[in-house]
Amino acid sequence: MNVELDPVCGMTVDPDRAAGSYEYEGKTYYFCSTHCLHRFREDPEKFLQKSALPIVQIASPAHIESKPGQ
Repeated sequence: MNVELDPVCGMTVDPDRAAGSYEYEGKTYYFCSTHCLHRFREDPEKFLQKSALPIVQIASPAHIESKPGQ
């Protein structure tokens, strides 16, 4: 299955089942909802700059093991 990332919220989207798509500067972007599609249409560069940032995973406190005495 081919999946794309919604540039607004970061969700994975199956292009065949996307709520919408939008072509911008020769590339087609796919969206999980019409809300994300409308936000992207208003200011594509805002979301494209955001998606160019490195992805950093932060562990939640529930996933951090604490050792006695620390």
